[in-house]
Amino acid sequence: MKLRLRKVCTGLAWLYASTVLLWFILHSWLGDSVWWLALLNSFTPYFFGPILLLLPACFFRHQRSLRLALAIPMLIFIVLYGELFVPRWATPSMTADTPLTIMTFNIWGGSDSPETAQVILDNHSPDIVALQELTPQMAEVLLQEVGKSYPYRILDPQPQPRGMGILSRYPLTEIDASHLFTPGWQVQIAQVETGHGTFTFYNIHPHATNILVYLESGLAVADEAQSSFRIRRRLIEALIADIQKWQGPINVAGDFNSTD
Repeated sequence: MKLRLRKVCTGLAWLYASTVLLWFILHSWLGDSVWWLALLNSFTPYFFGPILLLLPACFFRHQRSLRLALAIPMLIFIVLYGELFVPRWATPSMTADTPLTIMTFNIWGGSDSPETAQVILDNHSPDIVALQELTPQMAEVLLQEVGKSYPYRILDPQPQPRGMGILSRYPLTEIDASHLFTPGWQVQIAQVETGHGTFTFYNIHPHATNILVYLESGLAVADEAQSSFRIRRRLIEALIADIQKWQGPINVAGDFNSTD
């Protein structure tokens, strides 16, 4: 009985390792170009949860086969996320100035409460805040709650959750972004003058892939999902081309609704 259970556990471990390896190959080769693969890619971090269950088995059971199976997803995990666990040693600053802080905040189009604005204060009131899904109601709330902290603003609230906004402690000059306009995404561009130099700032928000909405609307999930990923790819391509026009530092923030 124990031998049979051991074989079943080892078989499941190898099935898991093979599945993760197959996904990783497809992910590296095709990226988000296939809609069902793109949906899988959205859940990538969760693929490595079973490692936590398999690790104790490796310690208590001296099975080479089990360890080899576990090594595959662990190696893939290290390749994808290993650098996040490497200590980042502080580097000496060239000046004593406080670093510039930037926050991106999708406030959700259905929100109009002061508690939403409180999130900005809870995050130590960053120097610049990029807002997505800004409605007229929420714009008024933000001005009441945090407006004094941000004398420079570019707000474009919309009745639908397509509004955008930039709050800043530093002077802003809005740049015409109409050449990037499309119903599939929103973009704001601004020049920010910090006193130590000027940089170009992008606030972007491509639309998400929403399977539940497609199902509720009776739309073809495969077609709509594929279209949504294609639209986001076009935005990134247009964004890269637009960035190349500028000189000096550039910062891009927003809700990308995208996988890594």
